[in-house]
Amino acid sequence: MEGESYRELLEKVATFQIGETFKVMYVKNGSVDETFEKRRAMEKEVGLHINGVADYRQPKRLFGVMNINGRSIFGDYVKSESVWYQHQQNPHNYSTALSTRVGTY
Repeated sequence: MEGESYRELLEKVATFQIGETFKVMYVKNGSVDETFEKRRAMEKEVGLHINGVADYRQPKRLFGVMNINGRSIFGDYVKSESVWYQHQQNPHNYSTALSTRVGTY
């Protein structure tokens, strides 16, 4: 969901119903006016407008809220995984094995 303003987004979010636990997270995009207190206040306010049960410890679903170019955006939050880290552990460490961090040039 998105809105031209933060208030418009809150009105749209108020119509959203979810049948599982959730948590709202503010996604930082480098704006100077994004103070910690402002981000937490937005998370709380958006979460209070959702028809569902909030769970901060083990939510079944994560949502993100952010501001981009003056527009407010709300949607599913997908956390990126460090897949490269899983490949750091070689199954066999031989003296001739290359490290997984060796790049090609």
